[in-house]
Amino acid sequence: MLACRFRPDTTLIEVSDAYCEAFGRSREQLIGRPFLELVPEQEHDAIRAKLAALTPRNPSHTYHHRVHRPDGTQGVQQWVDRAQFDGLGRLLGYESVGRDISTLELTQVALHESEERFRLIAENLREVFWVMDPLRQTVKYVSPAVTDVLGVTPLELYAEPVRWLEQVHPDDRVEVEASLLRVHEHDFDLTYRICTEKGATRYVRSRGYPVGNGSAVGTIVDVTVEYRSFEVARLNEERFQALMAGSLDAIYLFRSVRDAAGAIVDFEFVDVNRRGAELISRTPDEVVGQRLCELLPINRTNGYFEEYRSVAETREPFADEIEIDAADQGLHATYLQRQVIPLGDGVAITTRDITQRRRDELEIARLYLQTQAILDAVPSFIFYKDAHNRILRVNRAAAESIGKPVHEIEGRNTEDIFPQDAAAYYKDDVAVMRSGEPKLGYVEAYDVPDRGKRYIQTDKVPMFDDAGQPVGVLAVATDVTERRQAAIERDELELALEERRLIGHELHDGVGQQLTGLRMLIESARKTNAKGRGVDQDTLDELATIIADATGEVRRLIDGLLPERVAAAELPGALRKLVDRFARQHRLEVGLDVDADVDALADALDDAVADHLLMIAHEAAHNAAKHAQAGRLSVTLSQDDEALVLEVRDDGRGITENPEPDSGSGKGLTIMRHRADMIDASLSVFRNHRGGTTVRCVKPLE
Repeated sequence: MLACRFRPDTTLIEVSDAYCEAFGRSREQLIGRPFLELVPEQEHDAIRAKLAALTPRNPSHTYHHRVHRPDGTQGVQQWVDRAQFDGLGRLLGYESVGRDISTLELTQVALHESEERFRLIAENLREVFWVMDPLRQTVKYVSPAVTDVLGVTPLELYAEPVRWLEQVHPDDRVEVEASLLRVHEHDFDLTYRICTEKGATRYVRSRGYPVGNGSAVGTIVDVTVEYRSFEVARLNEERFQALMAGSLDAIYLFRSVRDAAGAIVDFEFVDVNRRGAELISRTPDEVVGQRLCELLPINRTNGYFEEYRSVAETREPFADEIEIDAADQGLHATYLQRQVIPLGDGVAITTRDITQRRRDELEIARLYLQTQAILDAVPSFIFYKDAHNRILRVNRAAAESIGKPVHEIEGRNTEDIFPQDAAAYYKDDVAVMRSGEPKLGYVEAYDVPDRGKRYIQTDKVPMFDDAGQPVGVLAVATDVTERRQAAIERDELELALEERRLIGHELHDGVGQQLTGLRMLIESARKTNAKGRGVDQDTLDELATIIADATGEVRRLIDGLLPERVAAAELPGALRKLVDRFARQHRLEVGLDVDADVDALADALDDAVADHLLMIAHEAAHNAAKHAQAGRLSVTLSQDDEALVLEVRDDGRGITENPEPDSGSGKGLTIMRHRADMIDASLSVFRNHRGGTTVRCVKPLE
């Protein structure tokens, strides 16, 4: 066995005796000289290219080249080179083992594919392949993977075949040595321990088999992490065919068919597994040896042959999915998934019939479009989100409300679309999923650019998988701004009509009766005066009293009509008039506490905000007087650096837990909440601990 080590510039630094003998030179004549001097010049570029292609991830290769023999003729040698790198990936040099294959040059072409498979498994996998003479205790061949598995190089094993046994755990060494000495007669399969230089213990599995002539072959694999090679150490056709037969995919191995000029004109089936033969309605025996384009002309007419030829020539693999129609050629699949990779002087193709999968995908796509059309026909905003806050589906209305196309929303996290509100949305979604119950009909206010404040009513329904586990939430949101505004206006109108009826009633019962009495006194005075008698003083005093009472009553009714507008600076005064009027009209004990700077109010609030705050106070006082049967009413207006707080407190019977929307108090609460929303304020209504109700409106100050 030829062996040598050389630097990156091909300078020899170590050679074996067999190497010296092969070239007819002494070790001193070889070491320090480039080994390329022993190779014909036309081979130099190819050798340099092969060496340069080695990397830390692909450190070895097998190739052959011509050499100058001592007798002046040329021979052919086969070499397995392995590049050596340091921990930083820098190239240190190469070590190589080889053999003279001059007499096998013609056979080499025929066995090229077999050697390619051997290289893929023996040189690139972590499994070590070895050949030895146990009687002479010599190693004839060991694959480069031995360095990774046992920590010794092939050259070290060739020089000292039993040196590696020192690393075998003392408790296992006797059995390992005995098995190796008898391997030319009996095979063995052992798992034993290896002690590394760092003191760690690893487990390896070693198998050996006699092959005749006193020799044996075997494998060693590191099973510490249960590493399984896709191919065992011994390359043999039976193992390879077992792999082929067990595959669920169709596998085809091809050899290039070339013309006299060396161009690829077709491919010949070298091997095919059972699944591959079934896919084209034939047996393996009917396929192997046939030419691809003659057996299946569709490969030439559809351009597949050119694709395969490109892979063989460029060594660039590809994978794709194709639709075909070749039932007349025995191929009944409609859709195929292909992967084409270079292999030797040819290609390997794996194919899978994906007809049913593709039909399922098309049906899913059709159902998706159909469902999307239905969703898009709904004017509400529809979102389907998974348990991880990702938006899986939206309809057109939802996408348009966001201002993005559907494809830019689906698949994105809610935080990407609603960065400020995503956390609150997700918290609510999680609550719905955990409860397992829908959350229906809740309304929230949003500021929409160019549209102002909008009110959205949302329904959320939890979605479950087949096992009953929550997997997401279906949310349907509807813009109810116009509907809500119409309801508010209707309630305000009804309250205004009610107030009008009350004023009419009071005019009839109060001012109307007074005017009737006044008319009767005037008529009596007129008759008295017609008889020549003057009107006495008592009659005049009574007339004056009735007129004064009527005037007071009219003023009281006029005071009950609130001004439509109030300036921010006038808000404390307007509140004073409000509580005074309710004190007179309803005989309430009232109080007003204003802890706010008038000038500051004028700067902090606009008049519209003051209007709404005054109307909220009016509604709260009205509810207290009419519905709560209150005896005392207090109004507080306070201000700090952050907010203005309006609070109306009464000592009545307290608000009911859920007042009917159509009841007077229910309408009043609805109107108050609407007014609070209109000025971006918060409104809370709660029962007092000692009875009565408190209405608190907090308006943040910018």
